[in-house]
Amino acid sequence: MSLKFLLFADLHYQPAAYASTLGNLETMLDRAAENRVDFVMHAGDFCNDYATCPQATKAYLQNKYGLPVYGVYGNHELEWVTHDRQGLDHSNPMERVSPYLTNREVVWGTADGKIGNGSIGYYYFEAQGYRVVCVDTNYSYNEERDEWMHNMDYFRPPENVHGDALGTRQLHWLEEVLTDAAHKGIPCIVVGHAGFCEHWNKSYDHTAVREIYARVNAIKKGTVRMSINGHYHTQRMAVCDNVLFWDANAVIHANMYISTDGDHYTEEHTFEYVEYDAEGNAVKSYQAPYSKPYRGRFGYHFSEPVSVIVTLEDDGRIHIEGKQVDFAYGIRPEPKYWEEVAGKMLGAPDADVKLDV
Repeated sequence: MSLKFLLFADLHYQPAAYASTLGNLETMLDRAAENRVDFVMHAGDFCNDYATCPQATKAYLQNKYGLPVYGVYGNHELEWVTHDRQGLDHSNPMERVSPYLTNREVVWGTADGKIGNGSIGYYYFEAQGYRVVCVDTNYSYNEERDEWMHNMDYFRPPENVHGDALGTRQLHWLEEVLTDAAHKGIPCIVVGHAGFCEHWNKSYDHTAVREIYARVNAIKKGTVRMSINGHYHTQRMAVCDNVLFWDANAVIHANMYISTDGDHYTEEHTFEYVEYDAEGNAVKSYQAPYSKPYRGRFGYHFSEPVSVIVTLEDDGRIHIEGKQVDFAYGIRPEPKYWEEVAGKMLGAPDADVKLDV
């Protein structure tokens, strides 16, 4: 039996700030339906403003195809839930995000497997004989309190150390879930926002996670088959110790970290901008310049949304159908940056991997 799903990362939906649109999301959902996937998954930073963007969660969770959809916490998931000025209770902002990570029943990392108050944002589910483990890489360590704490903003608190982490409790949970799968002969995929591969930017817990993978795969070869992340707005792949690590590119933001004064887009370089009311209903749409969202003029943008179709076969084969794109309006970064980085991250290439199972 095979498993097929569509994966995307770092949509960064927030109309006031970014040039991503729900049209980008609809294009990916159309692709998912056309390919008859078993589910859709995002690897974090789906929406920067869950408190005031009901249109985003509606479009994903109540998609017109009735597709099962899932996601993980990115580092921006709580950004505007925490910073909004609506006078909301901020004692547990996770309760306004965790329920919107999926539209299906899952087993949460709580004692009873239920979502509870949403303060635990990691979980797993099973599909077509595979177990998909969704981790939350947004913990940091407070030395004074000797406690791992969930970050309630897009950066760890200044008094904390070891950001982009799982923390001890979640590491223990991860090993339990994967070990259980090994004993039952269930192949697994792990999805998080920060990565665990040793060859690129990584979570503080990357070594501990790979050690867990090794222990689990020693019980049953081929139990952990893929480890997927977003976060870095790049596109990389590596097979390490018989596990395929996949660093998924951003949907539309080619790179948000390029140093630029924002003068590479003019008023003629536009995208479809849609305004919504407080209930998430579209009010009007028009062509807006990339400078309209205040972060849109910085960095560079893809001409169309990037996603991948991943197919896993029982015999260890993994096929990735990528999405090759260009930059919007052909406007590319400066030559030096283009040669070193940008030329290697245009979309997502196809790949075929055979693991030893």
